[in-house]
Amino acid sequence: MIGQAVSIATQLASVIILSRLLQPEEFGLLAMVMAIVAVGEVVREFGLANAAIRAPVLTEAQRSNLFWINTALGLACGAALLLSAPLIADFYEEPRLVAISQVLAVLFVLGGLTTQPKAHLARSLRFKALSVTDVLPSVIGLVVAIIGVGLGLGVWALVAQRVVNAALMLILAVAFDRWVPKLPSRRAGMGIFLRQGVQLLGSQVISWTSRNIDVVVLGYRFGAATTGQYSRAFELTINTMSQLNSPSTKVAVPVLARLQDDPERFNRYLLKGQRSLLFAIVPLLGVGGALAEPLVELVLGAQWLPSAIFVQILAIAAVARVAGYATWWLALAKGKTSATLWVSITNSVLLIASVLIGSMWGATGVAWGYTVGSVLGWLAQLVWYRVAASAPSGQLLSNAALVISMNIAPTAATLAVAHSTGELSSIAQVMMGIAVYGGLWLLTVLVVPVFRSELRSTLQVARKIARR
Repeated sequence: MIGQAVSIATQLASVIILSRLLQPEEFGLLAMVMAIVAVGEVVREFGLANAAIRAPVLTEAQRSNLFWINTALGLACGAALLLSAPLIADFYEEPRLVAISQVLAVLFVLGGLTTQPKAHLARSLRFKALSVTDVLPSVIGLVVAIIGVGLGLGVWALVAQRVVNAALMLILAVAFDRWVPKLPSRRAGMGIFLRQGVQLLGSQVISWTSRNIDVVVLGYRFGAATTGQYSRAFELTINTMSQLNSPSTKVAVPVLARLQDDPERFNRYLLKGQRSLLFAIVPLLGVGGALAEPLVELVLGAQWLPSAIFVQILAIAAVARVAGYATWWLALAKGKTSATLWVSITNSVLLIASVLIGSMWGATGVAWGYTVGSVLGWLAQLVWYRVAASAPSGQLLSNAALVISMNIAPTAATLAVAHSTGELSSIAQVMMGIAVYGGLWLLTVLVVPVFRSELRSTLQVARKIARR
């Protein structure tokens, strides 16, 4: 948790500092390529990290084979991006993307080498080492990007940040794991890993394709500048909240996997985890969405004010995404990879259709399409996992509805304050808005018995974490 707090702070610092130093178009150029890289990263990982983490037994030969498979996939994906760089530039009608795509191809190679060392750290529950491996490269990458901007590198400062981050992550993962792979073996018994990998790969490719369709559509139809404005809003909302998914999954899945034979305890842990996460995150999204305009002007600068409307819309999508983390934990812990494939197909169809339909109403329509698709996808996965994995979907839905209802009145009141105090400075608006939100939220929680009970439950979880 401490490591992830630093990671989120670094993520926000990167958005704030670099947004003040670079233009929206430069962020848009990177986002247009990274939307494609993100899908390739899923192919490169092949679902083998999770397969290694949850395997009851992992022999030395199996682990070595997994390493070489991920390494080969990284090389293949890197070569594919290198060769397809001109096609990407032609698709977006942006020649500058050729060189950017070619350099970013190295990310696949570095990622392929990193996958299994990091997976073994997670399997060994070495969360401190994992945190350092994730956080330190991000901090140094940010420093490299700032230096690059100072040298006048423009978008290449952002490219350097990505490459340095991946390289340092590899170095740290190998240093902490202290393991040298053996030569590949044909007798290691890799069938179960490859089957799980194929099943998980399909769902993740479909999922990541759909989750990047918004950037692809924006880049294709509206150009780099609009894509850059949207990408900054996406970083502040969706990606910042997504920082919680990786560490929460790394902690939740190994624990829940050990409770598979005790359904009552499994569901109790699952529901408490979802509830506590929502209780902490939804108020942040509520106040951030309500105060989007003054916050964007204060934090990023006036040139980024067009991003404010995207922040407000995507905050709703972020709530749905956070609410859905619990079903993802359940699927991974129980090994329901075949069900996950169908869930991803359903969610992706909903998301892609929503984004494409929304794009008829311009860039904000794309944001609304992403949000509507995210909410519908979350509801669909509750139904799917109820049938396929006996998920307590009704309780998961009521958990989310309860926490969201606690924040409706504070969010509406803060939004009204922001609109009625437009003549004040941004910092005055933000301070007034936070005071209104915090005061009304506390009053609502203390007055309504069910909200008060929820607060006590969350505080109990926090105290247990602190004691442990």
